[in-house]
Amino acid sequence: MAYVKFAIEELPLGVVFPDDEYNAHLCKAIAAMETKQPELAEIKAIEEKREAIWNRIQELKDKGMRGFAQHVSTQYQFQLRDDGALNYPWQDCDFVRVPGTSQFYTCHPETKAFEARDLDHDRPKVILFATGRAFAQRNARLLHLTTEESIQNACGIMSAQIHLLRSRLIPQKDGQLLAYAYDMVKSEFETPALRLQSILDPDFIHEGAKRSAERVFGPLIAEAEFDRAGRFKRENGVIVGEKRSSEDMLKRIQNTVLVGGSVGCVIVGQATRHLVSLLEELKVDSETVDEVMKSLTICNFGPTTHIPIDSRINYLAFINRHDEFVYAGHNTGPYLKESKATNSILISHDSPENAKESRHWTALIEGPGVSFPGADGELVFDPDATHFGHNMKQYMNILKERGFQALFSDILGQPKSYCLGASLDALIQSNKLDVTPKPDAI
Repeated sequence: MAYVKFAIEELPLGVVFPDDEYNAHLCKAIAAMETKQPELAEIKAIEEKREAIWNRIQELKDKGMRGFAQHVSTQYQFQLRDDGALNYPWQDCDFVRVPGTSQFYTCHPETKAFEARDLDHDRPKVILFATGRAFAQRNARLLHLTTEESIQNACGIMSAQIHLLRSRLIPQKDGQLLAYAYDMVKSEFETPALRLQSILDPDFIHEGAKRSAERVFGPLIAEAEFDRAGRFKRENGVIVGEKRSSEDMLKRIQNTVLVGGSVGCVIVGQATRHLVSLLEELKVDSETVDEVMKSLTICNFGPTTHIPIDSRINYLAFINRHDEFVYAGHNTGPYLKESKATNSILISHDSPENAKESRHWTALIEGPGVSFPGADGELVFDPDATHFGHNMKQYMNILKERGFQALFSDILGQPKSYCLGASLDALIQSNKLDVTPKPDAI
């Protein structure tokens, strides 16, 4: 097997503290993997250095996530505005439509081919938002690809993620599972900038997220004209068309689950915030807006930053406690403490007393990281195979083992608005969901 070699700045924690000896040790160990697996003593030494840099990063986060994000921004040599947020000049330009011929796509269950598919508004639907490797045409691992190769790569990634979701968590009978055609950014800085701006300017909505909102939600909320890119046609700034009736709108939007992966988690959060702006533009009454938002569910896999989510939306973030890409930008420290205190992988974002009424949750799972116990119980070092703990296949395998298929089936069968906390509690009480942490994780 050929192992990919990394420079320090390409490592998940390499930009945060490039001078830390963990990063240099990690690069050296990965480069040596072509000839041999590191000895157990060396793996343990790497783990000690990993724990040290994680503590160093957590100390910086504990001083405030805004200061942490500004520190990382300077490491990228990003400029900051006077208000401390990113000076983000490339945010409104240079997009490539992916794939380009239809608005929605799925993965053929047998051939795995990426196929155009119409959205059936009368059925439950799961809509996938692309991960970072599909969102950005250029990043540290894909600089050699042409535009066409990047598009094909993105389609392959989305097809694989649909297959993983369908085979692990969302059976075909429970609803349609689709990826939407989105706009791939060309700048290699777009992904880290998007993560950092989510902390530094929580109200910021990327132009790509606005396009996504119109493409995904437009037909659900309005009888309107759309351009070839799936966006609302406007005349003198006014949408050409009419809002749907409240009854029709809620019927179309209920049982809709939005799935984000990595930086796609940021896009889905911003797209749903832009949905509120679209509903206001259409002059939808506030009661209907509330019901629309309460009918939506977001499930994010490996969010790599703090993501502002509308408080009315049902939200569940899945985080591998050993995921270095998540740890590089998200403050998981409080979740780790709460999981230990409650002996549960599920953490409510509200007070424990109001958990059943809570709509925002995090599930802290125990997936493999840079190193992990092998079949014989001994530590194995293989960050390439686990993608530094950020491997979506491993995320979904763990969730399947814990019974989360039952949660997705429950969500897709909910009548209009519902509360995620109540659904989680019912599944736990009926022993359909295993939320007890593994002993070695505590």
